[in-house]
Amino acid sequence: MTEREGVVDVTVREATMATKKKSGSKKAGVAQPKTRKKPAKPAKTVERKPARKAAVKVSAKKPAGKRASSPKTLKNALPRKPTASRTREPVKKPTMPLGQKAAVKRPSAATPAKKALRPSATNAPAKPKAVPKGAVAAAPKTRGVPIKALGGHRCDIVLDEDCAHDAQRDDIDRAIASFIALEPSALTDVEEHVFRYYLDCKDDYPPGAPEHVNIRSAAGVWKHVQFGGEATVGREEDAVYISLECNCDWEPEHGLQLVFKDGQRVNKVGPFDGHVTNSDAYDDESLEDVVYRPRGRALAPDEM
Repeated sequence: MTEREGVVDVTVREATMATKKKSGSKKAGVAQPKTRKKPAKPAKTVERKPARKAAVKVSAKKPAGKRASSPKTLKNALPRKPTASRTREPVKKPTMPLGQKAAVKRPSAATPAKKALRPSATNAPAKPKAVPKGAVAAAPKTRGVPIKALGGHRCDIVLDEDCAHDAQRDDIDRAIASFIALEPSALTDVEEHVFRYYLDCKDDYPPGAPEHVNIRSAAGVWKHVQFGGEATVGREEDAVYISLECNCDWEPEHGLQLVFKDGQRVNKVGPFDGHVTNSDAYDDESLEDVVYRPRGRALAPDEM
């Protein structure tokens, strides 16, 4: 092929390509059928529920170990030096010149002074009733009173039901005072009667028995007597009697009863039977002044 033919061939190809482009552009310009668009649907509004908060899990953290304190921390822990703004001067109390009297506040006319109340018959305290010297107030029960005749032995003094409700207690107070101050000789005067009571009970227990006691004389009976802890006060006719129940080694079952008439003397000894006189115990007026009535036999002339 010659050079000229090659140039012609290139020209033909370019012309062909240009023709194809034109035809393509016409096809592109052909009107296409229009399509109808559907109306857009209104958007639905959806209510959203509030989102639940996720539970926060709290994990137990291990206590952090103590950190070494820095020099800055130690510096802050030290007490601060007092500054001028924090120091406080002591307050000085005003002193009064010598010879000058302090001013006395007087009540003003608006607030008159209160008058002192005078004791009246209604609010005046009642004067206590006079009690004989050495007596104990006649309460239903008085604890731990030392009795001189018993060697300082302490007794609870108890009023029986009749004495506790009796309005006239002067004779009761006198009897109690006499009983407390009674001399030990009051027991010495009746130790022969207590010894006879021992002799009546001596044969109740054979020798060698724990209850068998050997007492040689009347003066030795008190070593085998244990005084009671409660003295009962009662009244019979015109006299006040104080009864003391005791224990004794020769008669552990019935014991020993000591009765003090008006608190001044012993008027009855023997086994405890609750009576304050032998005339009341045996219903015999002739035994009114008998201190001890032997059991199982008549009274001897010297025992009357």
